[in-house]
Amino acid sequence: MGYIGNGRLAIEVTGIEKSVALEAGQTAGLVDKLDVYGFFAGGDHVPFKEAGVPTVTLDTINPEIIHTVARHVTTLAWRLATLP
Repeated sequence: MGYIGNGRLAIEVTGIEKSVALEAGQTAGLVDKLDVYGFFAGGDHVPFKEAGVPTVTLDTINPEIIHTVARHVTTLAWRLATLP
C-alpha cells in the first residue's frame, strides 16, 4: 500500500479478491481513502503472480513517512539492544 499524490491509499492485488482488500480497508477505517486495483503489467510482482503467489503491490510511498518510521525503528532497536 502507498499514499499517492491525492492522499488516497492505492494497492494492487493479484491472487486474492479485491473485495477481501476492501473489507480489510473497511475494518481499518480506510475504506473512504482506499483504491484497490487488480493486476497491472510490469513490476517486481509479476514473477510471483506467474508462479501463483498472491501479491499486494504498493504505490508511491511518501518518503517523509518512511523516514519517520525508519528513525523510530532504528532508535527503538538501539534502545532494546542497550537495555541492561
